[in-house]
Amino acid sequence: MGRTTKQYKEIEKVKETIQKYIDGANGDLKVLKEAYNEKALINGAPIEALFRSVEHYGETHATARIDYLDISGIAGVAKVIVEDWHGQDYVEYLQLLKETAAGRSSRKRSTATSMRLSSEAAFPIAFLKKPQFLSNIRRNHHERQRSIGS
Repeated sequence: MGRTTKQYKEIEKVKETIQKYIDGANGDLKVLKEAYNEKALINGAPIEALFRSVEHYGETHATARIDYLDISGIAGVAKVIVEDWHGQDYVEYLQLLKETAAGRSSRKRSTATSMRLSSEAAFPIAFLKKPQFLSNIRRNHHERQRSIGS
């Protein structure tokens, strides 16, 4: 089953938001703030932590590409690969929610006017490749499984 014109428009809105994120992370704080909901989180912290980081490090010329994008109802998720953000490469997992013109999350597709970032998890690529990171994931998974079984 093919996509409808409306679905393509939704995908384009999400891509526009992600492009604002990329442009903003390269040093344009005003554009970066447009991409995020005011209550958004990054790695569990208020989004202001990202804003302070971009302000502190200043302009850069990182490149980015969308590796994965999915939209379902009022929510979307994207995996974005960022290369050379101040010398570091990242994998970004972005979560998006549709919002009304008033900036509130919308439960109805018909009242939503835009998609904005609601949360982000950012991992340096080198960190993801470290063996101890993988073993920590496995250990935490096994501990959760034991606690669920108890």
